[in-house]
Amino acid sequence: MNDPAVIQTHQAFSLTCAVQANIRANATVIWHILTDADGFSRWNSTVSRIEGQIREGERLRVHVPGTDRTFTPIVSDLVPNERMTWTGGFAQSSRASEPSRYGRATTVQLIS
Repeated sequence: MNDPAVIQTHQAFSLTCAVQANIRANATVIWHILTDADGFSRWNSTVSRIEGQIREGERLRVHVPGTDRTFTPIVSDLVPNERMTWTGGFAQSSRASEPSRYGRATTVQLIS
C-alpha cells in the first residue's frame, strides 16, 4: 500500500474530505473488510465499535473511542464491491466508500 492521499474540496458552505489509497489486494477482499462491522475498529482508529450489520437500509450505532459519543447513520446505498454510502448520524453529512480495481491493486476512496 502506498501512502494515502488526502483530498479536500471547499465550496461555499461545505467541505468534502477524501482519503484515497492504493492497496495490493483484490477488491472483494477489501469489500469484505469495509463491510465487516465487528472488525471495523481494527483498521479505522476513529471507531471503537459498530453495532448493526453493514447492509443497505440498516441503521448503525458507531461508537467513538475515548468518548460517550455514538453516531447513528443509515447505510443508504450499497452496491457490493462498488460503493457504499452512510447518510446522517454525523450532523448533515454522508460517508462513501468506493473501491476501484486497477490490475492486481485496488484503489479505495473514503469520502466524508
